[in-house]
Amino acid sequence: MLQVTDSTGNEENLTNPIYFVVDSVGGFKNVFNYPNPFARETYFTFILTGYADQVEIKIYTISGRLIQDMFVPPQSENAYYQVY
Repeated sequence: MLQVTDSTGNEENLTNPIYFVVDSVGGFKNVFNYPNPFARETYFTFILTGYADQVEIKIYTISGRLIQDMFVPPQSENAYYQVY
């Protein structure tokens, strides 16, 4: 049984099962960079599906050599925009 109280003091006892899903694994969606390929600069856009203290973007050459490592600070929304 679960007893709940709202902000005005109304109480209710709930006897039906209550199910919770907790997802602590974040992810990305709508990840794009444009233009692609790029010569001088490119724009990264993406949406986080969860909270992250920081986001790291690594840019590699086609042969696998790391050429840039950027840290993106947290933003107020889950939609991110970063210029390289």
